Amino acid sequence: NNTDYTNAKDKYNNTIKGGMTKLKTTINGKLNDIKNLEKALKDLNNALEQEKVLDGEIANLQNEVESINKEIEKLNEKIAGFGTDIESLDKEIAKFGITLEALDNEIASLKTEIADTKDAINKMPRPEYKEALKKQLAKLEAQLAEKEPKREELNNFVTTKNELQAALNKRNKWKAKGEETIAQIKTKQGELPTLKDNADIYVTTIN
Repeated sequence: NNTDYTNAKDKYNNTIKGGMTKLKTTINGKLNDIKNLEKALKDLNNALEQEKVLDGEIANLQNEVESINKEIEKLNEKIAGFGTDIESLDKEIAKFGITLEALDNEIASLKTEIADTKDAINKMPRPEYKEALKKQLAKLEAQLAEKEPKREELNNFVTTKNELQAALNKRNKWKAKGEETIAQIKTKQGELPTLKDNADIYVTTIN
């Protein structure tokens, strides 16, 4: 009859309403879980991306260290090729008892004096004075002949010292850069365990 139908209809309607309410409650209860899962997935992805970037940076720095070591090896060969050291060169230079600049000044002064003496000889009318000037010229030219080879030898030592010092300075710069790069590698390698630990936590959360 109509009463039974109405009761049955109400029962079904109430069941549907109850089910919907329960479903909403269940969904609402899971929303936080879904949000947490979504966050964990996002965090894991970020951690993996950071790890990938860090691995790339470390690889680049390691390549840089290899390049630096090659430069240092080249300089080591160059330095060894000199067959001497700064201290030995300084001792050789000290034996001359004069700086290259001072010797250059002496040579320049002698050349000027020689030129002036030659000019005076050409202009001197009296033979006895001309002869005295020629003797003076011979002395000046002998001094110049002695100083010029000395200057060349000293210059070789000074040039060698300067080139050797430049190579040593360059090698020291590369060594400092290498040490700095290695320190950067260690710092970045120290960041990796934290990223891996975080990734493991996110994986646990997801599972």
